Amino acid sequence: MAEVSDRRDQQTPAQKFKNDYHKHDGSVVVPCSDNPTQIRIDDPAVLASFIAFCSGPCRPVFLRGETRCFPSSVPSLFRNAGNELEQRWAAYKCFLNRLQELHPPLRGTRWQGTEHLGAVLQHYGIRTPWLDVVRNLYTAIWFATHDFETRGSCFVATTSEREHGYISIYDARPEGRTWLKVVDLWGDDSSRHFRPHAQHGLSLAKQDDDGNPRGKQDLEPYRIAHVRFPNSRQWALCGHMFSARFLFPAPEYDDSLKQLSRPDIQSTLDRACTENDLPRGTLGVVSHYM
Repeated sequence: MAEVSDRRDQQTPAQKFKNDYHKHDGSVVVPCSDNPTQIRIDDPAVLASFIAFCSGPCRPVFLRGETRCFPSSVPSLFRNAGNELEQRWAAYKCFLNRLQELHPPLRGTRWQGTEHLGAVLQHYGIRTPWLDVVRNLYTAIWFATHDFETRGSCFVATTSEREHGYISIYDARPEGRTWLKVVDLWGDDSSRHFRPHAQHGLSLAKQDDDGNPRGKQDLEPYRIAHVRFPNSRQWALCGHMFSARFLFPAPEYDDSLKQLSRPDIQSTLDRACTENDLPRGTLGVVSHYM
């Protein structure tokens, strides 16, 4: 019995869920691969059940929907950084500090301090050491079934034509591993940051913005499950509530987007890059959607 218990303890949530509840169900598949966190689920109700299985009173989980299967979970600031990691961090810190010094300043106390400011900025298109995630299953499915194309200075959401969508499930406080920093922009932060409120958004990182990057910045060890589902009608989300206009509120509704759209914000962002020998745009742009 002890041997059976030990084997179960070594199983991933995907393997446990399959063996305990869907052992003979062909619509739930854990591929025989080098990555046992992967699971294929064909039914939305079963996905909801699996997320509940992964979570618990002391184990909140976080979701990230994507149209492709990415093997890593690197925050945007560090993606493809090569030997620029220190320069990017210096440029990022430079930008955060200069946001505090703007004249006229950004309105509201929500912009004061730099400890978690990047957790907000990540949701507005600026590249930061934070990974943007959500707690809402519908939002995760929406991102997993939509692509974005550039039209002028805006992004336009289009229904993905890919065969599958993917949802990553993260545990920020796994046993035996250093806990991630979690900023709940939906539950705890200013309502003036309307975009993450509309999406039920949060941000995860290995360190606060006041610290320094520690260790490898890939959050992959915290991804406890990687779900693939069919991009079919059964998973479609329709109507205004599931449109880019709702999930990315316009500046007249989102005061934080309105303030970040000031011309001096982008020039400050670009200057932080060039002063650290990085190309303009390395830290991203404030994103608008339609």
